[in-house]
Amino acid sequence: MKIRNSFVSNSSSSSFVCDICGHDESGYDMSIEEANMYSCENGHIICEDHIDSEVLENFRKEKIEEYAKDNDLTFAEAEDEYEGYDDRYDFPSKYCPCCTLKVPLDSDVLMFALKKLGINEENIVKELQSMFKNVDELKEYCK
Repeated sequence: MKIRNSFVSNSSSSSFVCDICGHDESGYDMSIEEANMYSCENGHIICEDHIDSEVLENFRKEKIEEYAKDNDLTFAEAEDEYEGYDDRYDFPSKYCPCCTLKVPLDSDVLMFALKKLGINEENIVKELQSMFKNVDELKEYCK
């Protein structure tokens, strides 16, 4: 018989990490709602704090209107039924701070800079490796 003394790989823990600030929430069977985060249609995970309350209200209103139309309900009826529906995985890119470049990700800035400067990533890596022994030297150089 095998006895496990460490982490079990088939556990039901969940983890969510904000693409903007790096804040992470994790827990057993945790939902994205419990983490107070949203996932946009392009897969960005965003803390609720990074989304304007007006944007969240517009999003919620759109989802209720869509629900009302799909179910032949008035807005008020749909609003009553819609309570509790988890729409945090359906956040549209038109509202996402990362997708709209309100808060561009480092990877997007790097992609743009490489294209703008006409440099490819492979050459940058080779130059980094030839100039520096480790990341501490690189950080000192970049100060």
